[in-house]
Amino acid sequence: MRKSVLVLMVLAASMAVKPASASEEVFKHPKVGGNRLDWCFSFQKGCGEKAANAWCQSQGYKNAAAFSKAANVGLTRTIGDSSLCADTHCDSFSQITCFKPPLPVAVLKYEAPTFKGLRLDWCYAWQKQCGKPAAEAFCQSKGHAGVKSFEKAAHVGGMTRVISNSQVCDGNCDSFAAIVCQ
Repeated sequence: MRKSVLVLMVLAASMAVKPASASEEVFKHPKVGGNRLDWCFSFQKGCGEKAANAWCQSQGYKNAAAFSKAANVGLTRTIGDSSLCADTHCDSFSQITCFKPPLPVAVLKYEAPTFKGLRLDWCYAWQKQCGKPAAEAFCQSKGHAGVKSFEKAAHVGGMTRVISNSQVCDGNCDSFAAIVCQ
């Protein structure tokens, strides 16, 4: 029995939805068109941040979170107009840290949600913790992080099941019209 409980706990943990997170990546001596990336977006314009942001966007990131200058590196190419700087005084980046925001969390709407074959009861426990606690537990049981919104369906005219202990209400029961999980 203890083994099966442990196995169930491990399975539940492995199926849990983890929130998306932002990501950053550091690029040393970034290049464009085979040359070191010039410090400026185009010839002496948009230097530093604008060029770093454009380069990160060209790599699939949202923008640059940080960057540092490498002075007098020689041959460089601008990202804005692909012009070359072929002098010893041309500046570049020693590194750029690009940022990618987290992916949006999936949102699902459950119309007239059910639990173990019956409409989900409005309360988490028998006539206690009604509304949000029951909706939250329902969303978590479906692998979501939590509840975004919910609507009450009063006196549904059939049986409902309480999510905390599976008790059944068989008369004048309240339920949910819909639950939106995220």
